[in-house]
Amino acid sequence: YPKETDIVKEFHYIETQLRVSVPVEELLLSLGDRSGIEDVENFAAVFYTAKRTGGDMNRIIQTSARMLGDKIDVRKEIETTLAAKKAEQMIMSLMPAGIILYLKLTSPGFLSVLYGNLFGMCAMTLCLGIYVLSYWLGRRIVDIEV
Repeated sequence: YPKETDIVKEFHYIETQLRVSVPVEELLLSLGDRSGIEDVENFAAVFYTAKRTGGDMNRIIQTSARMLGDKIDVRKEIETTLAAKKAEQMIMSLMPAGIILYLKLTSPGFLSVLYGNLFGMCAMTLCLGIYVLSYWLGRRIVDIEV
């Protein structure tokens, strides 16, 4: 990492504090508080408790690392599935406009029934309203923060 990144600065701070005999568990707790990242806070709390109570540090670190890895894998899987659903929603939103454009280009008289009288205009206005509502609802459904 470049020297100006936050993580490098944090590790440099931890290194200097270790040189003046500040306990590593307190430094990790401090890092968790400063970072505001839930996973870092949880790891620091587990590490602090294990260090103070004499737990098996190797097993605790391995378990924590495995749990974090599993969480990252699940997040990536959700993001992949969500990206596919967003693309699907966009295609489905463009289909009605594409169909109308295709019909206007290939059979201009075919749609004149819908736009040439009052009933047709009302029906197409209603369809436009349903389309806008569907588009808005579709965007809300796929607008999930992971």
